[in-house]
Amino acid sequence: MGTNTIIIGEIIEMITGNSLESEIRKRIIDKLGLKNTSYFISGTEIPGYHPKAYYGGDYDLAFPD
Repeated sequence: MGTNTIIIGEIIEMITGNSLESEIRKRIIDKLGLKNTSYFISGTEIPGYHPKAYYGGDYDLAFPD
């Protein structure tokens, strides 16, 4: 999480009395009906299949998609 996100999170929590997570969920995720969207507050693992890194070498057709 970047410094700007931490600072704005602190400001939002001071003004609303709620966590940044709950405000993002209430004001954005729920209002837009985003069913598969989350705001993670800890950890580095995103559940489910997703790309995990960039590959800088030669492309190898044997690599899985």
